Amino acid sequence: MNRSANVSVVTDDDANAALLFDAQLGTSINADGQLVVDGLSNLNGGGDAYATPDGTFVFGDSASPSTTYAFSMTNQLASSRAFDVAINNLAPSGADLVMTFYDGTGSQIGQADSATDATGMTLSAGSAAYCVLEVVTDVDTTAITGDIVISAA
Repeated sequence: MNRSANVSVVTDDDANAALLFDAQLGTSINADGQLVVDGLSNLNGGGDAYATPDGTFVFGDSASPSTTYAFSMTNQLASSRAFDVAINNLAPSGADLVMTFYDGTGSQIGQADSATDATGMTLSAGSAAYCVLEVVTDVDTTAITGDIVISAA
C-alpha cells in the first residue's frame, strides 16, 4: 500500500496560529501565505517606497516603525516566544534584502540580511514586531528572488 501526503504551512487568522502576519506599506500576503513586495511597480506617484540614489527601496519608516511598516508579525500564543529570521538563496549576486524588526516602542529587536540572521527576537503574548524592509537593487535586473525563513527559536 502506498500513501502520500502534501503539507503546506500558511498564515491564517486563527488565534491558535503562532504568528499572525499583517501586510502594510508596499507589501501583501498572497493566498499561499507568501510575502509579496509589490510596491516597486507603483513607485511613480504611488508613494509605496522611497528610492535612494544607490538603488535602495525602503518600505516603512525606522523613525516610526509601529505606524509605517512593510509588515508586522504578532505572537498569537498565550506565552512569550523567541523567533529567528533568515534570508536564504538571495539572487542575483549583488542584490540584498534587509529586514529590520522593531517592537511597539520603536526599539530595534533584530535585523536580518543575506549575510546575517536575526536570532532570538522575543515577542510576549499578543505583542507585535514591525518590519522595515530595504530592497537593495545595485544590479541590473528586474527580479530579485530569495527565501525568508521565520522559525521559533
